[in-house]
Amino acid sequence: MSDIRWVRPLLAIALLLLAVAWMAGLFNDTVTPGDKTLDNRPLPQLYEVEQQLVYDVEQIPGSVIAKHNTVVASRVLAQLKSLTVRSGDTIQAGQLIATLDDADLRAQLRAVKAEQQANLAQLSQAQKQLERALTLQQKGLVAHNQVDEWQTQVNELSARKAALVQQQAGAEVALGYTQVRAPISGTLVARLQEPGAMLNPGTPLVSIYNPAQLQVEVSVRERLLPELAVGERYQISIPAAEATQYATISELVPVADRDARSFTVKLDMQWMQGVIPGMYAVLKLPGNGRKAILIPTSLVQHYGQLSKVAVLHNGQVQSRFIRLGREYGEQVEVISGLRAGEHLVTGSPTALTTTTEKSQSPQAAF
Repeated sequence: MSDIRWVRPLLAIALLLLAVAWMAGLFNDTVTPGDKTLDNRPLPQLYEVEQQLVYDVEQIPGSVIAKHNTVVASRVLAQLKSLTVRSGDTIQAGQLIATLDDADLRAQLRAVKAEQQANLAQLSQAQKQLERALTLQQKGLVAHNQVDEWQTQVNELSARKAALVQQQAGAEVALGYTQVRAPISGTLVARLQEPGAMLNPGTPLVSIYNPAQLQVEVSVRERLLPELAVGERYQISIPAAEATQYATISELVPVADRDARSFTVKLDMQWMQGVIPGMYAVLKLPGNGRKAILIPTSLVQHYGQLSKVAVLHNGQVQSRFIRLGREYGEQVEVISGLRAGEHLVTGSPTALTTTTEKSQSPQAAF
């Protein structure tokens, strides 16, 4: 029994020594000093970061406006009798769109005509008296002052006749104003009055614009104004209508908005289906060339709002956070986080050790 008690501890000690020897590598083959043959794992594909010349396009917001927008108003004091058009109606030039009450104007015209008749009668009588006075004067029966009095009366009545003719013409013109007609062809924008309303001269009735002649109005910064000139063509787009075309600058307002420090620019555009005044428009102004770092978008990994790339640095692949800018086709601008001359890993980085650059936090790229 005593022999068995000593065997168990000896076996435990032997097993412990074997484990220590195995962990120390005593049972591994000895590596001969010298060069070690590398395995045949594929090397990663690299992309060299370099600066490229890019041309930015500044997008300036604006609005579509009507080049010809006419407000039709009453020209006389009268009550609106009828208004035959509504918003959205297509109107032709000369079309009757409203009728005003003409009773008072017709009464005025009749009064003028009555005055003309009375004046003509007085003038005829005065001319006859003048002829008699001249005959008697030749016989020496009438004094010269009586002839002069009749001549003066004839002249006054003749002048009154001419004035009444003008009054009649004015009354007829005013009577014509009770028939309100469209001055231009176009589309009715707004119906501003309803029948029964009392109108003063200048009271607006309807608003009409010509849909075939539209403009884009934008506010351009002071610095960009010297680069623009009347007659130049630039690209515009109307997102709501999914339309893009080139428009011509027709007007540069020579006074700046002192609050916004901008100038108003108007561009004539061609008619496009579905485009109406008030729509949002964008003017695209090409800028001067500048150098920027561009990389393929396929090399960028996105994690929420963060972006990073794999950079080869000192033989190791580092994950580096970067800040991105505008996209140019299949490339994207890197604002910060990369320098020209660095290399990005585009293939499998299994041949190199992968590490994370500890010296840069995500905030450091921004």
